[in-house]
Amino acid sequence: MKGIKLIGTMLKTNLIIIGLLVGFSSFSQSEDVGLSTLLSLDPSVRYGELKNGFTYYLKENHTPENTISFNLVVKAGASNETTDQLEYAHLLEHLVAKQTRNFPDVKGYFRKIGGFSKAQTRSNATLYQATVPANSKNNIEKVTQILFEWAQGNTWSPESIVVERAAVQGEMRTTDPYRLWLRRIRAKKLAQPMGIRVYNEEDHLKSLRHYNHNALMNYYEKWYQPEQQAVIIVGAIDLDSLEKRIQQLFSKLKKPVATTKPVFKKTDFVKPKTIDSSYYDVVMDSIDHTLRLEIIRKRPNFKIRANSPSDYKNKILERLYKKILSFKKQLLKRDYHPPFESFDPDYYLSGEMSLYIHSSYMSIPIDTNSLKKSIQQGIVAWKQLHQSIQPEDLTKAKQQVLEAFSGAQPLTSGVISQRLQDHFINGKAAPDQKTEGELVANILNEIELNDLFHFIKEYTNLTKNTHFILYKGKDARIPYLDCLEQWIQEVKIDPTETFTLTQTPIPSLKQEISIPTTKALDTLVMEENDLEISTVKLPHNVTLIFKPSAPKTAQFKNRISINAFRPIPVPIQNKTDYIIGQLAPEVIQYLGAGSYNKFVLDLFKQEHHLQLNLTSDEKFQKITGQSNKNDFTKLIDLLYLYLNNPRKDKAAFAAWKNTLIDKMDGKGIRGSSAFVMKKVEAIWYPQLPVIQREDLARLTMEQLFLGLEKSFSTIDGFTFILTGDFDTAAIACSLSRKLTVFPTSNETIPNNEFNFPIKKINSHLTYKNINQVYGRLFFPVKAEKDLKTHIQLELLALALNERIFKRLREGCYAPAARGKWMDFKNNIYAFEIEFDSALGNQEHLVQLALEEFQDLKKNGVTQEWLDTAIKHQLTSYESGFTHFGYFNFWTTYLERKVIHQENMAQEALEYGTLLEYFITLEELNAAAQKYMSISHYQQFLGFPENY
Repeated sequence: MKGIKLIGTMLKTNLIIIGLLVGFSSFSQSEDVGLSTLLSLDPSVRYGELKNGFTYYLKENHTPENTISFNLVVKAGASNETTDQLEYAHLLEHLVAKQTRNFPDVKGYFRKIGGFSKAQTRSNATLYQATVPANSKNNIEKVTQILFEWAQGNTWSPESIVVERAAVQGEMRTTDPYRLWLRRIRAKKLAQPMGIRVYNEEDHLKSLRHYNHNALMNYYEKWYQPEQQAVIIVGAIDLDSLEKRIQQLFSKLKKPVATTKPVFKKTDFVKPKTIDSSYYDVVMDSIDHTLRLEIIRKRPNFKIRANSPSDYKNKILERLYKKILSFKKQLLKRDYHPPFESFDPDYYLSGEMSLYIHSSYMSIPIDTNSLKKSIQQGIVAWKQLHQSIQPEDLTKAKQQVLEAFSGAQPLTSGVISQRLQDHFINGKAAPDQKTEGELVANILNEIELNDLFHFIKEYTNLTKNTHFILYKGKDARIPYLDCLEQWIQEVKIDPTETFTLTQTPIPSLKQEISIPTTKALDTLVMEENDLEISTVKLPHNVTLIFKPSAPKTAQFKNRISINAFRPIPVPIQNKTDYIIGQLAPEVIQYLGAGSYNKFVLDLFKQEHHLQLNLTSDEKFQKITGQSNKNDFTKLIDLLYLYLNNPRKDKAAFAAWKNTLIDKMDGKGIRGSSAFVMKKVEAIWYPQLPVIQREDLARLTMEQLFLGLEKSFSTIDGFTFILTGDFDTAAIACSLSRKLTVFPTSNETIPNNEFNFPIKKINSHLTYKNINQVYGRLFFPVKAEKDLKTHIQLELLALALNERIFKRLREGCYAPAARGKWMDFKNNIYAFEIEFDSALGNQEHLVQLALEEFQDLKKNGVTQEWLDTAIKHQLTSYESGFTHFGYFNFWTTYLERKVIHQENMAQEALEYGTLLEYFITLEELNAAAQKYMSISHYQQFLGFPENY
């Protein structure tokens, strides 16, 4: 995988040139010689270089337990491509990761042994990675063999190359073309003065479409050689035996005929120019017609080659700056018409650009009736942010940085692998955790406020190394660029002036809320089943479910999660009220609560490490949250404040409506293709009210709050599922007392029926701001609801997913298939196939998908596949029974059981036994014949608007 590509020169060459010419000064030039001493590699790492130039890093580590991280690093990536090799580093990554000489299905092998693999193309490196359980010496030997074969000597069939060329093209597509366009504009504007070549996306696509095999092999032979490669293995390993195997195996890699490392000729790149001033550009925006100014202030990338104490000092100063400014921006952006739309002190510049520079970014909205005032207000905000730092801000940031390097939590094998990758690729230091922690503590102890001000003065003033990009719609009135420059230079801020805030962080909610005290509960009736799942019933149909488990690592200790849900409590026939019921959770969070707007409450959550999200889908309202055990009361108090006293704020309401309009226009941020399903659901459930632009235009704040009274002001009918690290008895008592005084009503929640249509459907849909076709294919069928049938359906969905992924890679990066209950009450299950396609290729992918579906139905699976799948499913299912981390098995499991009204213990107790001993090949293939039906096939294809 990779992002935008900016093609230039080798990392080492460019870093030297950029450091000399760009006009960036080193903050620590006056430091003594001791600070320039290079830091030593972690002595517990077994490090070596073979005679052929190949490098290896080995380290024993037991976090997580019984796991090994394997990595092959190639010190070459997208920036090493020539003009006839565009996108071939990426294509080569796909080909190498997919198959080797003796392992025709690499991902399949890793899945078989309970592991997984992945690969990534960066600007200056290509990474091949695998994580496997450390339970077999034979497996370890085979994985090292795969790493060896990844390194060199592969060939690929023309058919395989065709598939991966299409997959790479699919990966280049995006769910949000507009934001990708914006990123490319920024990259182009920043790259040009530095002399870095920027190729258009069409150049990359053309290179893939008009494939040049000789160019691919030239890249492969030039860069996939021992001097450019390293193996990094971290985990539960025996250092001596593994080192011996690595030495014997990788010594066989052939050195190139040339004895020198490959370098670029001077004609291969444009020499970067000196950059010591600011740049002004105007860009026409055909999507967003608002006038706005972007500021991108560049500074050196202090992290990429930090290998001495002086480098660390710059890196730590930058880290302190980012932490303080990230906090300050929330204090300044305290209303719904702030002087800037967004500010990021650590704005990511993708591709090769990120190797050289980091940046701070600000976007300023401009009122066309007040050009100068709008721009200067934004510049004032920039200067206020950077000149308002107080001693207490630095103290707080220092503590946060110190905690990050304290070594309180052991580094995982994955993190250690990343550090060693940077050591090999960029020459970045990788000391042991204790040494690094002590170094950082000493540096923090020495840093004073003046040091930070010196850093800020050098790297955030707008008189140099700054790009100003003015975006305008058609016919928009804009200032002349020399006027813009003058207006910016006119802004002066007294450096001694204290930054005064109208809103300050709130330490507690006690002054805002007063939750009534309740009498001691006469009896707290708690039922507990064989899995230690406890249930408490409260008045007004409120249910509490508790399932504690142990944290996987120290960072999750004392962490509690809440997942609450209920049906939207409004009859679906009441269109306006039902729409408000869908919107209510999001609106409340946007408006704020009590006397606090959303920005102050967001800051409160951040300060106390709270997460609280109020959301909804077409059927349910949801409350999700997390907190540490000591702050759990604050989380519940905040929920009470939202429900009991939502803030009536006209400015917030208007801003929320504008945000929703942006989403309708395709301008909202899209993190996935989930938006596609909204229109699919509208076809399935025509009775489901869908908000339109005219509905939103008519909606007033008064109507909204009247609707809130009916739809989201009480906790009636909510089921609260609590998971994490806690004592059930204590938290059940505390939460029950709190919730019994939450607002309630005596209204009955209506039973809105959503009967899934089990019939054929063929629908073409249209969407704004897309440049590809989205395919969703469904195969609904009536199925028994017993557990054995459920397991069989899961296995068939897994088999279908593997087939779809392999076959549809011809035109899609990540095609997938899954199965789910569409209408549990009415026994309707459906297999689903998901893909995206280049315009014009969608029917071909549909045909391939149907062929794979019908072939699986006809021929079923093999015994070998079933044995591997059962082993994998068993491990995957049971891995979350006792411990939780970022993912908690019990949260989704218990929600499903409640919604389906099933026994909460039966599946968990019986699943493993049924899967391991009672699923036969004959029965599974018979289930494929029975349930994989095209009788009610549903096809949904989503096209760009006006296509």
